[in-house]
Amino acid sequence: MDNANQGAVPTLRTLSLRVVSHGVLHGFYPEGYCKLIPFLGNDVFKLVHSPNVPLETEKSMEKVLASVCFSRVVLGRHNLNSDYRKMIYAQTLEKLELIDLKTSDMKLEPKPRDGMKRKGRPLRIAIISGLKRFLNIESRASLQMLAIRGHGSVFPRGWMSDLTLLLPAMKSLDLTACYVTNRDFAILMESNLQLEKLCLSQTAVTSMKGIGSQKGLRVLSLEDLQIRDYKHIREVTELQELEVLDISSNQGDHVTAKAFSLCKKSLPKLKFLDLSGNNLTVETVRNIIGTHSNISKISVIKTEFDLNWRFDDFKEGIEFYTVAHLGACAKSLMFYKSNVERCKPIFDRIFHFVVTEIEEQSPYDLRKAALSLGACLRSYHLDLANQARAVRLLYAIARSDDNQLILEERKALVDTVLKALRTSEWHGNTDNGDSSFELVSWGIDLFSTDILKDTGLHLKVCDIYMPVVSMTDRYIRPFTTKCLLFLHEHRELMSTPRSRYSEADVTSIACAFFGVLKIHAVHLRDAEYTAVIQFLEFLLGLEPLAFETNNEESIEQYMAAIFIPIFHWQNHQLIVEASFNSLTLLYAQLDSDEIKMRVLNDTNLNIIVHLIRGLSIPNTSYAVRFLLEMYNNDCITSRVYTKQRLAQLTEAITNMIFVNRVRDVSTVTEIFNYIIVLSDDADDEEDIKEWAEWVLERTGN
Repeated sequence: MDNANQGAVPTLRTLSLRVVSHGVLHGFYPEGYCKLIPFLGNDVFKLVHSPNVPLETEKSMEKVLASVCFSRVVLGRHNLNSDYRKMIYAQTLEKLELIDLKTSDMKLEPKPRDGMKRKGRPLRIAIISGLKRFLNIESRASLQMLAIRGHGSVFPRGWMSDLTLLLPAMKSLDLTACYVTNRDFAILMESNLQLEKLCLSQTAVTSMKGIGSQKGLRVLSLEDLQIRDYKHIREVTELQELEVLDISSNQGDHVTAKAFSLCKKSLPKLKFLDLSGNNLTVETVRNIIGTHSNISKISVIKTEFDLNWRFDDFKEGIEFYTVAHLGACAKSLMFYKSNVERCKPIFDRIFHFVVTEIEEQSPYDLRKAALSLGACLRSYHLDLANQARAVRLLYAIARSDDNQLILEERKALVDTVLKALRTSEWHGNTDNGDSSFELVSWGIDLFSTDILKDTGLHLKVCDIYMPVVSMTDRYIRPFTTKCLLFLHEHRELMSTPRSRYSEADVTSIACAFFGVLKIHAVHLRDAEYTAVIQFLEFLLGLEPLAFETNNEESIEQYMAAIFIPIFHWQNHQLIVEASFNSLTLLYAQLDSDEIKMRVLNDTNLNIIVHLIRGLSIPNTSYAVRFLLEMYNNDCITSRVYTKQRLAQLTEAITNMIFVNRVRDVSTVTEIFNYIIVLSDDADDEEDIKEWAEWVLERTGN
């Protein structure tokens, strides 16, 4: 790759903001020493706060409050608790966006007459009292932009009147997917607000009667509104300042465009018109263009025109958003990156181009598609299912040699995917189905391509996957093993520096491995199990683990989980070796003599004896070495053996077993009595005899 093409150098402002945000989050600045004004504070706050991702601790919020003044904030999942309210309430806000009310404590208890206990009914949200908890007196007077993503939420009676009185300076109002009725809309239009932007997408409004009162309106979104008669939409043409109009649909066969085409009054400043999902004809589009002559951009996605390459039937100079080819998809996706519903059909078409027709795509279009997918992933509105689809498409592009992504672009894409992974929810019973699994799984596929090459971000990827894998023991086997195999491949990063992960971190992920062993071990392929057991050996070798506050019974269970699969994989020397090494490391953590005695129970002992009597010298050596390690750990002898000495004894005993056909002896008593007899002629007679006698004593023979 051409070094001259590695990407733009970050500006001094960008670098400075990163340094300051790091200092704020880690408390480097004494209170009052670095109180940033809102102009810079907003940029710093965006770097330390991500919608849907909570700040680490309440102390982190206190550090932010001590150093940053900000006026714009977006709150999502995990950002609506009392700690956040305290931090937000201390600021004077101009913009507030709430993108997920489902996780808030604004919910009202259902009343019997509301029937809210019936399945499928929407949540009732105390929106006005909720807003008052976030907005102090100054914020209520100064707030200019409010966005509420309602997800079908219902607000108490009279809420619209209260809202217009609470926020008198509001210029922009977005009520997407809130339950807004025609009556609520009429109250809004009769208020003293002078709006410049209004979004009523996916609400229950069916008529624009009264909209003409908002003379200064520049942006109006009516997505998914069922306006069938032109008399219910014609008043929109009174908005002579209107520049953007959205009358699209996500359901298809929408007729709002036809109703709008019958309006004869022109909107002279209208630049963009979204007709997506409408039942369009050439006549309908031509009438609209003829009436509103200054339109320069029209979206026709999910219409009969969305696969068109050319639009010769219409006025020249108009740019159409379509999904006709990969380049068109990239442009449309970049435009609609924050519109979840509109992204779906675009993703479908990109999938067709980058999965089934990847060889036919130009390097330029592949690169543009990757960058647009990255922009889409950076949108905090995108749900988990679409995040997973976006990462899957990125993987398809990244594995192509023709993507032409430069180093800085690859770094940005990796950071974006990692941010998406941090925002994903990992609770036992979510509404996300398999989306969480898919997001992490496609992320692993993506990071297994050359996208990480020369980025220096491998360890950062492992940092993200560590907490994810620690919860995978309850998930499906292909997903679990995929995560574990990825970490195994990058295990050398986890031990450099050694202190990077705490004892709790290592213990947590080790427990996930034990979960795989207990549930899925015999179902894994040879390569999968080899990687799992070798990585477990690696983890156990990092440092002693804190198993459930040093619960030795847990260690006993984990040893059993390792012992049982050894018999299944007795023909795979790497597995047998790593298994016994792991058992040795676990045994060293036991203090209870009672539990130590149980390690050599009948089941485990039969496996050891089977390997000693087997035809494989390495397997016999591994089993003997394990018994020697147990013996050495218990300090039965006054001499504590070094690793070198243990290796010498292991080799001597293994050779003794094979030269003298000890494997032909059937029981543990006969085997170790025979070894005692043979030791009379050995150079290490005393050591071998004491060890064999210890085994017989430990096994009750």
